[in-house]
Amino acid sequence: MKNDTGRCIVVDMDFEAAVAEVSHAIRDEGLQPLARIDVRDEFWRDLRKDFRRYYLIEAMAPELAYDTLRADLDAGVALPIIFAVYELADGETAVVAKEPASRRERDRVANVFARLGRASTGGPSGRVAA
Repeated sequence: MKNDTGRCIVVDMDFEAAVAEVSHAIRDEGLQPLARIDVRDEFWRDLRKDFRRYYLIEAMAPELAYDTLRADLDAGVALPIIFAVYELADGETAVVAKEPASRRERDRVANVFARLGRASTGGPSGRVAA
């Protein structure tokens, strides 16, 4: 399912299981994880404000990054594929990904989402995450 941000799915799995599944699926698709940011922890540390569990996972395709940066060093800012994984109040978890520019990376992200749908205990709910 797509929304204004990119691709989105709500899965019937707890937050930690969803984070693990996204991380494994990213690697299995040949993407290299670059960073895993605990947004809730950052908000608590910097603002002393509580927030739902929310991770940002950045990944890139090494071969695409290499070819792209050889041609244009300024293009590095467009390389990471960013996944957001966050818990919903009903025990489900939402996963959102920025839509990559290249067809090959769009296919990889689609495969990650297909895997999440299969791994979800009840299948994807079909809702756009709010």
